Amino acid sequence: MSIKVGIISENENDTDAFKILLYKINYSDIEFFHMNKGFKGSSVETEDALKNILFEFEQEKPCLVLVLRDYDSKSKGKRYANWFRSINNHLNNKGIFIQIIYEIESLILADISAFNKAFKTKLAQLRKPLKVRDPKGYLKNSTSGRRDRYSESDAPEVFKEIDHNKLIQIHYINNFLKEFNYRISIDCFAHNANVT
Repeated sequence: MSIKVGIISENENDTDAFKILLYKINYSDIEFFHMNKGFKGSSVETEDALKNILFEFEQEKPCLVLVLRDYDSKSKGKRYANWFRSINNHLNNKGIFIQIIYEIESLILADISAFNKAFKTKLAQLRKPLKVRDPKGYLKNSTSGRRDRYSESDAPEVFKEIDHNKLIQIHYINNFLKEFNYRISIDCFAHNANVT
């Protein structure tokens, strides 16, 4: 039985990085796919993005949709929660909302050894990596002046080196995994029975 799960994120690099994490955790039997190609950042909230997302939803028929957003300010957090409720209605309530604190790069900081391996740096593990307000900037600055300076398109490659056991200890990742496992058992198996 094939399980399809869509992912809506602020850019395709975030989707790819998160897919790698999920595959490492042992979700290799699930087909994850990006649902908002061509829409980045806040443009995922536009009517055009919604049309694109709903088209993908109808074509691919996922049993669940993961919605990743960067939580980099309280005002955005409220706006994103309202936006999620709205889009989730269009997705027949198949969505799971994940607010990444602060950016996907925060998860890289949680296992800095992966970044060190990928970029041949020697950054020390931060005591509170999720408290860094600009994790992308932190990684860019740590590689400034180099030809291979970090950019967000590098996130999937760094995630290939990440120790997923370190990330599943992060409270919001752990909470997401509990909900995801529950929703797979309820939504995806019932969904697949109805589709076949």
